[in-house]
Amino acid sequence: MNDASVAPTAQLDARPAFAVVAIGASAGGLEALHELLRSARRDDPAAYVVIQHLDPTHESVLAELLDRRTELSVQQAWDGLELQRGHVYTIPPGARMLISNGRLRMTSFDQPRGLRRPIDDFFESLAEDCGPAAACVILSGTGADGTLGLRAIKEHGGICVVQEPSTARYDGMPLSAEATGLVDFVLPPDRIVPTILQFFESSDTELAEEVVTADARRICQHLLERTGHDFCGYKMSTLIRRIRRRLQVLNIASTRDYLAHLMGNDAECDALLNEFLINVTRFFRDAEMFETLRVKAIRPLVAAAGEEDIRVWVPGCSSGEEAYSIAMLVDAEMRAAGKRPRFVVLASDIDRKMIEIARGGTYPSSALADIPEPLRRDYTIHRGAQMQVVSQLRDRVRFSMHSLVRDPPFNKVDLISCRNLLIYLDEDLQSRILPLFHYALRPEGYLFLGPSEGVRREAGRFEELDRSARLFRRDASPARLPLDLPLARRAPEGETGAGAGRQPSSSEGRDAAATARKRLMDRYAPATLQVSAAGEVLWTAGRLGRYLSVDPAARKPQLISSIMHPGLRDAVVSALSEVTASNRPVVMRDLQARSEMGSQPVTLFVEPLPDRSLLMVFQDNGSMIRDLDEFGGFEDLRTSETRTERLEEELRLTQAELRGTVEALETANEELKSSNEEMMSMNEELQSTNEELSTVNDELKSKVDDLTAANSDLQNFFSATKIPLLVVDRDIRVRNFTAASAQIFPLRRSDQGRPLADVSNVFASNLLEQMAQEVVATGEAQGTELVEPSGGRVWRVDAKPYRSKDGYTEGAMLVFEDVTALRDLREAVQRQDERLKSVRKLARIAVWQYDAAAGKLTIDDSSDLLGIGETAALPLPAFAALIAPADREALIADLTHCAEGGSMRRIISPSGEGRSDIRLAAAGESVGSGDATQVLGVLLDVTAVESAARLREAVISEMDHRVKNLFTQISAMLRMASRHAESPETLAEEVSGRINALAQSHSLTTRRGAMSETRLDQLVGTTLEPYRGAKVSIEGPEVSVRAAKVVPLSLIFHELATNAFKYGVLGALPGRLRVEWELTEDHVELRWIEDYTSPQQISESDPGFGSTLLEGAAAQLDAELSVEQLPDRRITRFCF
Repeated sequence: MNDASVAPTAQLDARPAFAVVAIGASAGGLEALHELLRSARRDDPAAYVVIQHLDPTHESVLAELLDRRTELSVQQAWDGLELQRGHVYTIPPGARMLISNGRLRMTSFDQPRGLRRPIDDFFESLAEDCGPAAACVILSGTGADGTLGLRAIKEHGGICVVQEPSTARYDGMPLSAEATGLVDFVLPPDRIVPTILQFFESSDTELAEEVVTADARRICQHLLERTGHDFCGYKMSTLIRRIRRRLQVLNIASTRDYLAHLMGNDAECDALLNEFLINVTRFFRDAEMFETLRVKAIRPLVAAAGEEDIRVWVPGCSSGEEAYSIAMLVDAEMRAAGKRPRFVVLASDIDRKMIEIARGGTYPSSALADIPEPLRRDYTIHRGAQMQVVSQLRDRVRFSMHSLVRDPPFNKVDLISCRNLLIYLDEDLQSRILPLFHYALRPEGYLFLGPSEGVRREAGRFEELDRSARLFRRDASPARLPLDLPLARRAPEGETGAGAGRQPSSSEGRDAAATARKRLMDRYAPATLQVSAAGEVLWTAGRLGRYLSVDPAARKPQLISSIMHPGLRDAVVSALSEVTASNRPVVMRDLQARSEMGSQPVTLFVEPLPDRSLLMVFQDNGSMIRDLDEFGGFEDLRTSETRTERLEEELRLTQAELRGTVEALETANEELKSSNEEMMSMNEELQSTNEELSTVNDELKSKVDDLTAANSDLQNFFSATKIPLLVVDRDIRVRNFTAASAQIFPLRRSDQGRPLADVSNVFASNLLEQMAQEVVATGEAQGTELVEPSGGRVWRVDAKPYRSKDGYTEGAMLVFEDVTALRDLREAVQRQDERLKSVRKLARIAVWQYDAAAGKLTIDDSSDLLGIGETAALPLPAFAALIAPADREALIADLTHCAEGGSMRRIISPSGEGRSDIRLAAAGESVGSGDATQVLGVLLDVTAVESAARLREAVISEMDHRVKNLFTQISAMLRMASRHAESPETLAEEVSGRINALAQSHSLTTRRGAMSETRLDQLVGTTLEPYRGAKVSIEGPEVSVRAAKVVPLSLIFHELATNAFKYGVLGALPGRLRVEWELTEDHVELRWIEDYTSPQQISESDPGFGSTLLEGAAAQLDAELSVEQLPDRRITRFCF
């Protein structure tokens, strides 16, 4: 029956948030993957993992190819990658990929190429990790990889889907998976994803537990009536879980609806039976436990073996892998001990399909990985994508249909291996099975159970040899066959009332009649056999256990002579020969049927039938013998001892000949094994290589298609683009070019491969060739601008490396762009910029921009207002350091205010030596908003403006002062002239002359731009002309004064003369005035000396308006002015 373990309840309940769909594919799988993933969507509650056979020596482009065909995100997996819904993950080449806690893990293969099974490995790890949230899909491919892993997915409650073989390019893998009978859906690729998603969506349906349990009992009863298999003693939770899976597969909402569907669909009965009988097994499952079995059970059995065969019983053998595993161990131990192999393995199951598979002994070649290397070499033969157990071992293993809970057990067994079967049965049924095992085992026999099983209530009859391996030994107590075997069918609980008393239909009546007849024949009819003339068993009825062996189906065809109990065998053979020869019925009386339960007297009736077969009836001695005699025609026949001896002698001779033949065959077989092993290894490697090459071929074909499309796009681009483009190879030969490149080169398609040096260009220059060579040599891009000598057009030339997929430089690309208009625009902008710079420099203006978010201020200081002299981007603190300390805080506050949307106006001074007298007007205004807020502003040199304003005020004051002085002078001249004038006419003439001289001096002082230069002595003389009566001397070399300096010098001289008239030698004090100057290099040093006739008292006085006027005028001349007051003279010096 089953060889599977039940998934833990916690794992079944704790489902992941999304399903994990594992997709196994090999040769031809790429096309199927494209179709399958085309219908997947990003919001699907599933992650997809693709496991494909890949060549470990080549880089895979599978993820790249799939990414172009689906809207899901596709990537090649790496170790530790966590799965996410809506993503596709592909296996990397040469890696054994597993899954643990929702993360992909990469390990190395333990098996050589040819025995690796990456799909099986991932399916098995996925089943353990995700349980019922797992789905496996098997697509096109050769071989059988995925078939074993599919069993694990099914065992843990997942869904199994196979590509419709007719749609697969290679149907080996789909057919192998479908042959297991465990596949839920066989679909074309484009329908797989919607079906899987619908399956998982329907799993969320909540059903009442009581209703489900009641319906499950009715379903089991119906299954019993239809198939003859009774599951009433199985764990109800397991059955309900399997029924729920069928509901999901069929998308049926309730168990009541499913029961109605089941009753009208015989195919669904078979599907449900197959669901209950999950045949999950493998060779040497739990290898450590098998090694313990070998050492602690099989080896002692072999050591103690005598003339009798070692008998092993494997109930629930499924497809036979476990039975063959034990047979390999027993045979290997007997050969190692130097004994001739004498053993038989009795393997039974209730699944007829699995029994047929087991008898064939043929399995997917991927199963070889589970068999240890020495046993693999001796006991298996490789046949393409399949492997087969050698015939010598198959002959030792006898498979039969047998129900552990309904049929009598085998007896005199040395070892029973019943692994992972009891876990499906309830406590009551388990308590009745274990006594059967005790009866079937010989004293000191061994019982081998699954990891989650034990002997429980029968612990007193079985000694525990190894707890971890679940290996037990039977005690020596007498064996008794339990009389309460569950042979009769049990009606389901609660089936009363109307359901029990309803009138059956005609078909149900026929079924009931057939059931009654079968029950009558099985229980109340005499033990009966129908055999052919050759002794082959054709039909049986009644209870035959007292007359023949319990395992009549050990091997077909079944011979009556090989299954009869001692005491009857010779009689049956004699009767068979007699009736066949005479065609008359015979009776043999007083025979003794000897069995484990003792000796039983019996009479044998043998009668020929019209079809030349024979009917044999065994009857205990009693009244029925007389009844049969009444029919008459039976001839008494007694066994001939002479015939028996003759037959035994013939048998001994035949055995001797057979032994010699077997020895010769074994010798030849050993030689064939060696050759077969080499061929098998070569074939495995070739098959693996062929699959990998097929996958690579599919990838390359898809890549070629993509490259063809890309090349078509590229050719259309080359034809349609207006950009001149030339591609050269490493030897600077023309590789490709666009049609627009004809503007530069006179190229034709036949010029491909031509050296670039041989192709002329409109620039009449070899610079293009040199640029290409430089790019090929260094791998670095080059760029320049070239001008056509004839047309004057300007081209931008960019030479860039042409790289291969691996990043190597395979040539160069020359890209041309007509930038004539850009050149003209650039030159116009440059001229405009130069004009603006000149304007800013002449006007002494600096433009700035402040980025409040970055805290940086960019300023164009080409006017050199702050001492930078160029455009610079400065942090705000660095810019603030260029401003005088007294103005810094206020300026920073203004900038902050502007950044918040305001504006600013402020007069500041720069810091630095020699710049403290400069005055700058700073103005700014905010532009933009949010993080893009900027402050734009200007700095304007207002030093001259402010100086002119001060000078204007000074001039006004001076004019007022001069007018007053003029009147004073005129008044003084009138007084002086009146003292000496002889007549009014003389007075008027003298005063008029002086007034005219004063007017001339004033006119010279205020004249602007009348002449370009004025002599210094003329300027001094004009200023002192009104004071002709005073003692004045003027001495110095000839010096010309520029017009710009005339006014300031006139003001200085006029102020000194006025002061000397008011307080000095030109008026108030007697003395002499000397004006002297010297020319030294680029400067004129002038001395204004007032010599006193008598010493004067020196007194300190505050500077008045005249002193201010002198300082302002000197500043305009960049002159240094100093005054030295001595008792006998006053000296005023200044250098300009």
